[in-house]
Amino acid sequence: MNHVIPPPMQLHPGRKWGVPSACRSFTGDPTAVRSCREFATEAIGASRYRYSDELRENLRLCASELATNAVRHSKSGEAGGVFTVLLHLRPTWIGLALHDLGPKAGAPSVPRVLLRTLDDPLSASGRGLAMVSLCSHGRYGFMAPPQSSQHVAWCELAA
Repeated sequence: MNHVIPPPMQLHPGRKWGVPSACRSFTGDPTAVRSCREFATEAIGASRYRYSDELRENLRLCASELATNAVRHSKSGEAGGVFTVLLHLRPTWIGLALHDLGPKAGAPSVPRVLLRTLDDPLSASGRGLAMVSLCSHGRYGFMAPPQSSQHVAWCELAA
């Protein structure tokens, strides 16, 4: 099957997003994925903007997938690790940025979509970034500044 998944964007919209509407740090254990998803749900529910149910579900999915990746593939998932989530709630879009502690030893230094897993119905992992890409219509990416060990994975969801 031929998949059209846009590659991650290298440039983060960053400062154009402005001040985050909500921010929270989480311990890097697997239970934090649910907490991150609940944080996103609570933040969007408390927003003065009214978003569609589809956008709410897409935000929950993206928050869950990026948090899972931070716990599984970054130093944030090691003992004492943390990650931080910033939400930018705007009238016509939502920005989600997740800051982690950088890749674990032996893990890829750059996130990537594993196309071979998309066609494998028995694959238990490897679809997260593809789902983030689809939910964000290709407006997703990462930053790995050379002067910092931290990484930022992000996505923009249109309202």
